[in-house]
Amino acid sequence: MAPLASVSLHAVTLRVSNLARSGDFYQHRLGLVLLRQTQEQLEFAAQPGGAPLLTLIPGAQRPASRAAAGLFH
Repeated sequence: MAPLASVSLHAVTLRVSNLARSGDFYQHRLGLVLLRQTQEQLEFAAQPGGAPLLTLIPGAQRPASRAAAGLFH
């Protein structure tokens, strides 16, 4: 298989179970910069004024089983 010439990552939206807790994690633990905040979403970038990389929105359901596959926040 030939190597990829370039790879890019576009903005990602994650549905989370606790918007405030997840926002705190991405901002204070991972160092992302909060660009915009509303009651319904948080939007983060890698640097002030940078392109949005991550949007968090509420509404995630907890997995039915701890053995369930997926990314759960």
